[in-house]
Amino acid sequence: MFKIELTNIEYWGVANKQIINYNQTIPVIFTAPNIRLDFNDFSLNFNNIRLQTKSNTKFLDIILESRG
Repeated sequence: MFKIELTNIEYWGVANKQIINYNQTIPVIFTAPNIRLDFNDFSLNFNNIRLQTKSNTKFLDIILESRG
């Protein structure tokens, strides 16, 4: 299901003449407090390009942090 969603985003971008900057795209994963994920083993490929993963990122002057 997740791979299908990423494909839909790519199709939407092409249809609407939008370009996704893969160098500035950082995946953010939200989970329930009792679920722990190992983000070191996590990778996300979008259009055959591996997206950079980080433990935190800044979005609209708000720092988002993962609980890994």
